[in-house]
Amino acid sequence: MKDNNVYRWSYKEVKDAGSYGDYHCMSQIAISKNGILYDTFWHEFSGRSSLDKSKVNLEYRGNLDEMTSIHRGDEIYYKREDIVDMSHSNNSRAKIYTKPNVKRDEKTILELIKSREEFYNREIYYANKNLDDLETQMKNVLAGNLNDVWVPCI
Repeated sequence: MKDNNVYRWSYKEVKDAGSYGDYHCMSQIAISKNGILYDTFWHEFSGRSSLDKSKVNLEYRGNLDEMTSIHRGDEIYYKREDIVDMSHSNNSRAKIYTKPNVKRDEKTILELIKSREEFYNREIYYANKNLDDLETQMKNVLAGNLNDVWVPCI
């Protein structure tokens, strides 16, 4: 097991799946150091965060020395499987990496643009609907029908 290998892990046998069970204070992200696997929840590599390799399932994600760190937010431009996100509940600002020799993905970016277009078109639709509703409310006010007026909150 090479130093700085990153794995997603899970127990082969879970004894307690409750909120304070087997995975309590565990990130389920492991890094290998000196042949030992450590869960990254506590940001340190000590006995309390070491994992018994025989008791966990491992999914290799990459090696920190071979991957490239990217700015948080830029992961949306890459295929999901090309990203290694080290963040977890005890370190929401951990680094995000791309696997070696990975570039931004055209298909992923086009899907993102299409999604944003759909979002803004919905926003335009609702904004126009609200403008029409405000026009109706204005007419009610000018007609003296003040009890029939409803102005939406912003």
